[in-house]
Amino acid sequence: MEGNVFLVLISLLFSAFFSGYEIAFLSGNKLKVELDRKQGKRYARVMDRFIKNPESVISCLLIGNNIALVIYGIAASKILDPLIEHYITDSVGGILAIDTIVATLIVLITAEYLPKALSRLNPNGMFSSLYWLFILFYHLFYPISILVTKISGRFMRVFGVYDIQENRGAIFDKSDLMYLSSEVAPDDDEEEEQPSEMVIFQNALNFSSVKVRECMIPRTEIAALDIQDSIEELSQLFVEQGYSRILVYRENIDDIIGYVHSKDLLVAQENEHPKTIAEVLRTVTYVSEEMSAQTLLAYFTKNRVSIAVVRDEWGGTSGIVTLEDLIEEIFGEIDDELDKEEFIEKQVSEDEYIFSARLEVEEINRKYELELPESDAYETLAGLIMYFNEAIPGEKEVVEVDNFTFTILTTTRNKIETVNVRVMRK
Repeated sequence: MEGNVFLVLISLLFSAFFSGYEIAFLSGNKLKVELDRKQGKRYARVMDRFIKNPESVISCLLIGNNIALVIYGIAASKILDPLIEHYITDSVGGILAIDTIVATLIVLITAEYLPKALSRLNPNGMFSSLYWLFILFYHLFYPISILVTKISGRFMRVFGVYDIQENRGAIFDKSDLMYLSSEVAPDDDEEEEQPSEMVIFQNALNFSSVKVRECMIPRTEIAALDIQDSIEELSQLFVEQGYSRILVYRENIDDIIGYVHSKDLLVAQENEHPKTIAEVLRTVTYVSEEMSAQTLLAYFTKNRVSIAVVRDEWGGTSGIVTLEDLIEEIFGEIDDELDKEEFIEKQVSEDEYIFSARLEVEEINRKYELELPESDAYETLAGLIMYFNEAIPGEKEVVEVDNFTFTILTTTRNKIETVNVRVMRK
């Protein structure tokens, strides 16, 4: 009896090791192991060849786990059968069923679920601390492991997989890189600023999950004019805005039909003296808010396009996105000689401020502790005002939101420029 109990405990312990180490091997960060190998750590140098040949690792762990479970099953039945026979004496099937259920529950909890769950918490820790035990079992099971691998390879060829090595993907994947960047990045509660290289690295890793709506210029900040406007008005708008491209719409901003590049206008004025905007109009690309920024960047690059109109779910104009906007998602703000805009931030009194409408609400709250309402529906102060006002307010118009009073100081065309913000203390 005591010998069987010992066998059950030992077999469960080894089964737990094989199950947990399998998860540690599959879930561990291979890039960290490679860096540890470069630093001369013993476990990484020893396990390097196994990382490059994972079939040998998996076969060894599966063989060990199956042997442990067979021993456990035999020993457990010798313990459980006499106990169950006290209650069920005339049903071999009933004894077998109860025996199987009890033994299976014990295995699932102690040798499967718990070790795998614990291993997932720190896979690299388990991978590095118990590698010596794996090496011991690997050499012990080596002949059987080789045989199993060869036989498995034969079966794989039957299903059309002729070379597992050739079909294996990269050793390092995106999750490894993201884990590494999070490890070296300073904690949120630390004031240390991340190096620009690390910021660019993290932005590049996250770029595939960025949607166009997150990097577009909202419709309220689009520089545009009607197709019926004159060439003189177009030239004046180029001077006022300082942009290289002006959008052109028919009747309203929801029907953008193209854009004019300043270079085209200058060349045309020198040679042909165009009379209408249509003569210098370029076609424009339309994209969805939900489109991946990465996909759009690839489209821009392939088709030599640098601007697109962003449509919302109802077909209206949500904003525009440029090649520069997409690149800035990775490299951060790119300022050139034309980026001369300086946002106004001025505290007039304890409860009164003057802000540029393009300042982000989150940034204002952080710097001035104002607790302005934040929402995914807008990012800037202008967006907040129009969201609650449900229209673009004119100069001197007053908009009240919660305990804040917004007075529009200046506007240009369809944009709010500067706002007076007053906090109404309760």
